[in-house]
Amino acid sequence: MLNQELEQLRNAMQNTRDKHLYERYLSVLLHLEGRTYPEIAKIIGRTRQTVMNYCHAYEEGGISSLQMKKPTGKPEKLTEDQQKQLAE
Repeated sequence: MLNQELEQLRNAMQNTRDKHLYERYLSVLLHLEGRTYPEIAKIIGRTRQTVMNYCHAYEEGGISSLQMKKPTGKPEKLTEDQQKQLAE
């Protein structure tokens, strides 16, 4: 089972172009290989808590739970149609 998870993470890492998603996959992969949270945090340049969040999300929801959510913030002022029209 563990080998299957490791292989799935390696494949996901090879197939993504998203730097942040790659970092999340790498964090979980290193954790499954036996690295500690502080070691992983040092390797990827994030806090221990961030690494823990990635790993706990994976444990609860699998690889799909590592996908990044839509950023919060100020809502768009233009509708999708207006954005398309502006792009044209």
